[in-house]
Amino acid sequence: MLFLLLLILSWAATGGELLLVAHRDLPAVSLSREDVADLFLGKRRIYAGALVLSPMDVANEGLREGFYQAVAGFSSNRVRGYWAQQVFTGRSRPPREVGPAEAGEIIVKEKGVVTYLPVVPAGARILLRLSVP
Repeated sequence: MLFLLLLILSWAATGGELLLVAHRDLPAVSLSREDVADLFLGKRRIYAGALVLSPMDVANEGLREGFYQAVAGFSSNRVRGYWAQQVFTGRSRPPREVGPAEAGEIIVKEKGVVTYLPVVPAGARILLRLSVP
């Protein structure tokens, strides 16, 4: 996991591509940027076979900023404001948030969880490649 942390720190300094990753045995699912934005913003559920995909945010400001810019054109501050409004009105709750190393571990243990990382952890697969502006 130290290697994963070093890659994430170097990504944050240089930017580039982010990968939407999930457990390697997740049933096939085709996702667009818009699908991913809707999933992570709680606008709709997406299924992979019988599993409901569960989004997970990464507690790294650089990764989060790059991800939400790539899928929704939102800054981190705008995402926080969006979720504050959703929670206040009782509409929905934000995705759970974990550190980058923990995200890599959870992905390989829980089939329905999806998250964004700059690398693919062992035991995971890529669902979508995102170019970060």
